[in-house]
Amino acid sequence: KKMARVKRGVDTNRKHKKFLKLGKGMLGRASRCYKIARRMGLRALQFQYIGRKNRKRDFRSKFIAIINTFCRLNGSRYSIFISKFNKSEFVNCLDRKTMAIMIQNNKEEFTNIYNKCMEI
Repeated sequence: KKMARVKRGVDTNRKHKKFLKLGKGMLGRASRCYKIARRMGLRALQFQYIGRKNRKRDFRSKFIAIINTFCRLNGSRYSIFISKFNKSEFVNCLDRKTMAIMIQNNKEEFTNIYNKCMEI
């Protein structure tokens, strides 16, 4: 007795649907043709990945700009403050994001931390 023939249409359709869904809203044949939708979809996923990394980088530079502005208003520079901050007791409990949020919301508390760091 011969084995039954395996038809793979279901799997192929599922795979094609996945990439056509990715291509939704793209210009031209990228939203209709599997081959192009796959290529453009994979490219879009790469850009998404890169974008997530860039977003972290951009936020970090914004936090640094906020801290630098605070330091300049208090007669110092960011690099000097960070150098002294890294030698202080606060180095393990505060990061740049937390410091930037503190500057925006609780200036008095951060001023105390700033003064303690600058005494070192």
